[in-house]
Amino acid sequence: MPVILLQEETYRKHVESIFAKAITNQYQIRRTAFNLTIKKLNPFQEYPKFKTELAEKSPTSLYLFLQIFERFQFHPGLNDNDIVQSSSIEIKCRILDGVNGSALLDKTFTVDIHRDKASAGQIILTRLPAHPAVYISAFDSIASWIFQPADIALRELYLEPACMYSAKGIPAGVIRELDSFELTALPQKIIQTRRRPNRGGNVASGAISLITGVGISKSKSADYRAIFPFIAGSDTVKCVIDYRETVTADRTVEKTRNDDGSQSVSTEAGEYGAPERYTDPNENQFIMVGRDTIGWFTLSYEPSTKSHQNQTQYWNGKDSSSIGVLNDKWKNFSAGTGLTIWGRTKDKQFRMQGSSEMQAKMFYIEEYPALMTIGKDGPVKAYAYHELTPEQLRIFIALASIPFGFFQR
Repeated sequence: MPVILLQEETYRKHVESIFAKAITNQYQIRRTAFNLTIKKLNPFQEYPKFKTELAEKSPTSLYLFLQIFERFQFHPGLNDNDIVQSSSIEIKCRILDGVNGSALLDKTFTVDIHRDKASAGQIILTRLPAHPAVYISAFDSIASWIFQPADIALRELYLEPACMYSAKGIPAGVIRELDSFELTALPQKIIQTRRRPNRGGNVASGAISLITGVGISKSKSADYRAIFPFIAGSDTVKCVIDYRETVTADRTVEKTRNDDGSQSVSTEAGEYGAPERYTDPNENQFIMVGRDTIGWFTLSYEPSTKSHQNQTQYWNGKDSSSIGVLNDKWKNFSAGTGLTIWGRTKDKQFRMQGSSEMQAKMFYIEEYPALMTIGKDGPVKAYAYHELTPEQLRIFIALASIPFGFFQR
């Protein structure tokens, strides 16, 4: 679930003071206590009601009705280095004259909050819409927009993300740091290699559902090959990964009572859901230069025991002055699935270890540390533990650039 930052008393009081100051400056009036309360939306409502009736009126008062409705956005599958819309805030403000109840101000507009790209190698706190201090300060802009004379329907804000902070330095045993690589990624290509028979989607399974009254899921699968090409000098390096994709839909059974007392049974097939993808841990994947295979590897996914419960600080990913204490309720739930690659070149065995977040990937040759890469969507820097051959470096940088999370969902 997302974090509602205004539930924190410190942030709520700060936002109260922002609106109180804006109102005082606009109307040059003495204000009474200003209290912002947090309410959960009724599950049967899409939007909250905005009631502005006055039970009693005082001719010496103005009455403010302010509603902030935040709708969180989720974008599964996007990378941390993409700009995403993290939330949408709908503002409704009405100020009534205490003399006759007429509206002195009546404004409604929406503010889309976009979370900026994370700095390379950072892990975003996905439950936060943005860095807390920056997010709260954004209400200065929102309060000023309320009292602008022009009507506005939509505003957009681009805010810094909140990232987990780690004070780790260069790993021990490193002999060389690399921040440039002679490898350029080209657009990936995916081709279907085999279509498998559908399950549960035929006439017979529909008849079984009608007879038994029990819904049967239907699914369809196909095998695919993903090709990740890279340019390395005058050569083309390719990583080739085979995987299977399955989509499933539920078949529901509906019973109706006819006017004559008899019962009718019908079936309805639902829409196919999001695809599930997986690789065979025993199947070799390939690394090629031109048409020559220079290495092969297997992918093994397993539950990770790593979590973020020991993390104590957050920041914006680049400025140490933005470091703050990380509330337990703000933490990402876990590091997710772990990934191990077992591979071999012409003369050496190697292994890569990483997690689903893939910010850091560790490579071993014959079980000795060889290279650590930093960066989720492709390495932005790397640390070498000993001198690597050009071929070994090409293989490791290519593997570090593959979105392995795509194959396990």
